[in-house]
Amino acid sequence: MSVELINVTKRFRSPEGEVSSVVAVDNVSLVIEEGEMVTLLGPSGCGKTTTLRIVAGFEMPDSGKVVIGGHDVTDMPPNKRNTAMVFQSYAIFPHLTVFENVAFGLRIRKLPQAAIEEKVGRMLGLVGLTEMARRSPDQLSGGQQQRVALARAIVNEPDVLLFDEPLSNLDAKLREQMRSEIRRIQQGLGITSLYVTHDQAEAMALSDRIVIMNEGRIAQVGSPKDIYDTPTDRFVAEFVGRANFLPAKLTGCSGDLATLDVMGRTINIDRAKVAGKPASSIELVVRPETVRLWRSSEADPSMARFAGKVRRALYMGSVAEYDVEVDGTMLLSVVTSPAEHGIFGIDEEVSVGFPMAVVHPLCS
Repeated sequence: MSVELINVTKRFRSPEGEVSSVVAVDNVSLVIEEGEMVTLLGPSGCGKTTTLRIVAGFEMPDSGKVVIGGHDVTDMPPNKRNTAMVFQSYAIFPHLTVFENVAFGLRIRKLPQAAIEEKVGRMLGLVGLTEMARRSPDQLSGGQQQRVALARAIVNEPDVLLFDEPLSNLDAKLREQMRSEIRRIQQGLGITSLYVTHDQAEAMALSDRIVIMNEGRIAQVGSPKDIYDTPTDRFVAEFVGRANFLPAKLTGCSGDLATLDVMGRTINIDRAKVAGKPASSIELVVRPETVRLWRSSEADPSMARFAGKVRRALYMGSVAEYDVEVDGTMLLSVVTSPAEHGIFGIDEEVSVGFPMAVVHPLCS
């Protein structure tokens, strides 16, 4: 089933019943296609969880519509929407076995015992818990409990699967394992899914598309690659990953190239990248992993190259981080395999540069 939000707005009321001046969700419109995994990503208080709860039916919008599978469900209670939620806190029943936790919804629907055993068995196999069917929740790890919660959510074959920061209580290694499992299961079943997180890496790993939210509004919607490589504004560029922001001035265009003045040097980039941007207010987004350092001064026509001095050096084994000062501007460089490429020291004079193909201009 597809999910569509049409001009959805939600304001919360004070205990006295007065409408708050804070708008949690501000005129949000979004389409989630059938079988798609879409992630709502943003800082705390940006409206992502409220948006998810509106889709689930736990919150009612003040205006706008929620449409699932072509049907307006805005006024329907949660149990009539055929959606399922996987919660941050697992929310599994401590007095029931793994099998009975997963079977709970099926028993409510009064399915025959044979059908319950078949469905539960299939779901436990899908999440890798077949051997733990008779265990109680207190005998499971956090990751295993989250698998139980996932199996319980999908055993009823919902049209839409909703995730409310389900991995935030797990340690880093388990988070990586579980996000891979969630993605595998979601793709295998083809369930339309909406996922909420504040973890950028989680969103990048899981999503067909990411929705960046800020102050109740959608800042950008796109694939993980679109969001990372071509952010629409500084907020998105800063929130997803790390970035250098370099002031630039457009000085001319010739053919397919645009000429920019950047930190006292002239560079050429694809003219289409600066189309429609004011000549005097351009800011270049350069991701730190694209910034290279050299000791030699050999020319490379594919690189925008500058003379700089290392002001900070941090060696972390698989990567090294450097702050390099160029004409009063600090550039962050993240170098992979530093032992292979060489280690640079504090106050060392270096050449620093980045491929012009990866530069993304913003209006400053």
